[in-house]
Amino acid sequence: MVGDPSEEEICRCDGVRVRRSVGREFTLVSAEAPDACNLDSRDFQRCVESTYDSVLKAVGHRRVVRLWNFIPGILDPIDGLDQRYKVFNMGRFNSFTRWFGGTGEFGRQIATASGVGTTSGSFAVYALATSKSAEPVENPRQIPSYRYSRDYGPLPPCFARAMRVTADTERLLVGGTASIRGEETVHTGSLSLQLDETILNLAAIVGAGLGLVNVDCNFDDHNAHLLARYRDLRVYCPDPQHLDIVASRVEIAFEGAKRLEFVQAELCRPGLLVEIEGWADLNAVGVL
Repeated sequence: MVGDPSEEEICRCDGVRVRRSVGREFTLVSAEAPDACNLDSRDFQRCVESTYDSVLKAVGHRRVVRLWNFIPGILDPIDGLDQRYKVFNMGRFNSFTRWFGGTGEFGRQIATASGVGTTSGSFAVYALATSKSAEPVENPRQIPSYRYSRDYGPLPPCFARAMRVTADTERLLVGGTASIRGEETVHTGSLSLQLDETILNLAAIVGAGLGLVNVDCNFDDHNAHLLARYRDLRVYCPDPQHLDIVASRVEIAFEGAKRLEFVQAELCRPGLLVEIEGWADLNAVGVL
């Protein structure tokens, strides 16, 4: 999507290394904070805020539409909290609040995102931004993340379920999607049922991106048409023994996908067994 970019290193600010690739319609910014795994909760929150502030500044006048977060020790307890991920959410929330001038703009401004663990000790963020038209899309089967209860941390996650972006084609950029209904993990312990729920959520978000109603239904033929719009998918599994099982199911469910990638990584909740992200072509011809 960035195309043939001009790439430059922006700066090293507060220990954060930032790089930017600028294309005609899209910009990709990456930022990495080394040794973040060794920070206590206060310093890690500051690290997240500093990294996000650096990313948002490097983007310039373009709008961030997609974020990837790679968090070391994502499920490790830290200073009284049961997960480092919750500290990450606090830093991200504070940075977005400053950037957007308050929480009232979250529903119109925040990008879709994913957040998974990494074996590297660094905290890394990748941000895709565009000069084109873009708007967030929420899944009718789920509560917007920024409205989660305090069961999921002192401050909530901040991401849209997807972003509809109009450039050379109308794409739906879909963030990390898992077996979550409302705000709760469902089908804990069952890989098969979590896959069912995740795939249904992926169909529902495409339906929402197309402006369809009643997408919260189990009508398999219609879901197949929605899933056929996906072109590129990345699948995360914490357990490497699940990768082959998940791969066989995904290859069948997403017949229109041109690229599938399977990655072992810890997810943001201990009960989740699979997470899928990607993008769908909303202009696909011959697809309902």
